[in-house]
Amino acid sequence: MRRLLGVMFVIGFIIIMANTQHNTTPTASPTPQAPTTQVAPEAKAEEAKAEEAKPKEEPPPPTPAIGEEVSYDFFKYLDGKANYECSKQIKRHAEYGIRAPGIVYGTNYNDDILFLRFTHMSRRVDGDGNIFIGGDKAEAQNAAGAWVQVKYTCTVNVKTFAVRDASLDRGRFID
Repeated sequence: MRRLLGVMFVIGFIIIMANTQHNTTPTASPTPQAPTTQVAPEAKAEEAKAEEAKPKEEPPPPTPAIGEEVSYDFFKYLDGKANYECSKQIKRHAEYGIRAPGIVYGTNYNDDILFLRFTHMSRRVDGDGNIFIGGDKAEAQNAAGAWVQVKYTCTVNVKTFAVRDASLDRGRFID
């Protein structure tokens, strides 16, 4: 509680100091205007080079059509787009709780934001335009309180990234 109050005090102090520096009243004597300077063409060329050097967003991988093979790049792109919604759907199937390895460290529990690691996918897009993604890097709690290994799956539409179905079953995938 003391830390929270201390942090709130520091933030409030910073806000007050920032407002007092920006809200100064002008004096009676006007300040002379500084002469405007022209930007040298060399500086413009350097700015253009710096702009080109910035990493550009890569375009998304091509969306596979029905019956086509799914590339690993598209799988990673789909994982980024559908992971949160898929994790929410799977979390609903865990009656007593679910945990998975943390993104940075530790373990994500049911109350935390749960991001599951999807490591398996279907090789081709099915006739409905959906793809199966799944993983087995999680544990669910059973009625006795023990943590059991589970596998989780999602069916995701490749065009809209909408989650069509999610499931949670005991066991691991056979590699």
